[in-house]
Amino acid sequence: MIKRHYTGKTRRSLNMIWNAAGSYDFEPPFQAFFPNGEPDLYYDMVIGFTAKWFSMDKITAFFDRFQAKPKRDEYDALLWLGIEHCVYEKEKPERPILPSLRKQRAQKFYSSMGMLSRQQMMLMSTPVYTQKEYRAAEVLGKKAPSVSPREKEMAESLRFPGTLDEDGLLDAMRNFLIKYFRYDCVLHPAYEKETTGITKAFYEKVLRREQKRTDSLFIRNMSPDQESKAHLLDHSGQRARRSQDPEKDEAYIRSIFGAPLYSQKEMRILENDLCKGKDADCRLYLAGAGGASRESADASGASGSSSRGERLFREIRAQQSENHAWFQKNIFAIQENIRKLSSETDTIFSSFKRQLPERAKSGKLISSRTYRLPVLHDPSVFEKPGTDSEFEIQIDLLLDASMSRMKTQETIAAQAYIIAKSFAKAHIPVRVLSFRSLRGYTVLQELKASDSRDCEGLLNYFSGGWNRDSLALRTVGHLILDEEKQVPRQHILLVLTDASPNDSTPLNLSEEDAGTR
Repeated sequence: MIKRHYTGKTRRSLNMIWNAAGSYDFEPPFQAFFPNGEPDLYYDMVIGFTAKWFSMDKITAFFDRFQAKPKRDEYDALLWLGIEHCVYEKEKPERPILPSLRKQRAQKFYSSMGMLSRQQMMLMSTPVYTQKEYRAAEVLGKKAPSVSPREKEMAESLRFPGTLDEDGLLDAMRNFLIKYFRYDCVLHPAYEKETTGITKAFYEKVLRREQKRTDSLFIRNMSPDQESKAHLLDHSGQRARRSQDPEKDEAYIRSIFGAPLYSQKEMRILENDLCKGKDADCRLYLAGAGGASRESADASGASGSSSRGERLFREIRAQQSENHAWFQKNIFAIQENIRKLSSETDTIFSSFKRQLPERAKSGKLISSRTYRLPVLHDPSVFEKPGTDSEFEIQIDLLLDASMSRMKTQETIAAQAYIIAKSFAKAHIPVRVLSFRSLRGYTVLQELKASDSRDCEGLLNYFSGGWNRDSLALRTVGHLILDEEKQVPRQHILLVLTDASPNDSTPLNLSEEDAGTR
């Protein structure tokens, strides 16, 4: 028999579920955690009550019907709000402490709102946040937040009564999804109204807004068989991804970023050195600043269709145009910042300068040039310290280009330009890389090479995808060590990121580390 190993936090969560269910002989299909990894003990208790009053097999089967849907996490969170109200009413007569615990959980909702990172905020659903805020205010007796009539009606619909039996609960959940999402997961599992194409692009570009936050995550505990079938095709699914077609994924990456900077053999060597341990399921891709042409993307079957490839390039070019427009609008402030930073940089790093040697008629003999004296009558076969100097230092600037940076792309591009241009004016080599992860690949794109003084390519920065910070940092470190063997320099790595790693490819954990997912 295979025994599962649990971490301390996972064990606390499981114990609460088992205690509430009054049974220890089952593996809970759900667990609840806060985004910081702490168990959400109140909702763990709700999961246990659900197992006590209803068949968890039927509940799980219902949730599994929309497991592949992009709005899967949103459906999960909203339906658990409804289930919570149902089991609360069932258990309240037998558990006098329950109202107090419910109020504590509602209070924790408010206190936890400021603990989420920018990326977590962007990935959360506004409808879920609104409903949780409405429920918390109701529990605490506070004034209800301002909501639309439809949102208020939705809140009332999520007050599943405690009189429901098993079939009644399943019907209530199904009717809720039909009414508010026009999605019947029983009769029409493939039917779901979603905006696509031009309409979706309009909403994203013109009507986009900061999404609000939520405070708990419902983690599905899948069996190994179920887990091996889980996959994610894009960022919208928000769950662990395992590639079903590696060749198609590589073609997709190539269609966006162009040919890699290194040969296939060199990339495999790099992956063997870095993609191991917890990153063993990942791939690496190092690309240049130019990216692929529109024609190559359209010709690639990885992008799905010619129209999809063309739309992708339109969006990238549109963002790059916005970067240039923002840059021109603020050009005087940018130039002033470059002047100040370059001056301060030259002063700070002056101790790292070294004199460049030059050829002379006396000094240290250069043996490889001695033939020039008798043959060409050239006396400059010696070397002495010169008057020119250069820095024994290089700056590497690494930019987070994941989806969480979407609303600050113009600012990040300008910041990178200011930093790179300032060091370049001080004659300090600067290399600029951006990183993101897509379809299991951590992609590092070189926006500016260290031997180039042209910083215009930095305005081509755009964001999208996930971010696996640890693998990106280790890859840059590997590149720096290789360069130091060829050109001895001290390297300084500057990273612009929101420091919130979030990747679709899960960590490749050992059985001892994995615990329960």
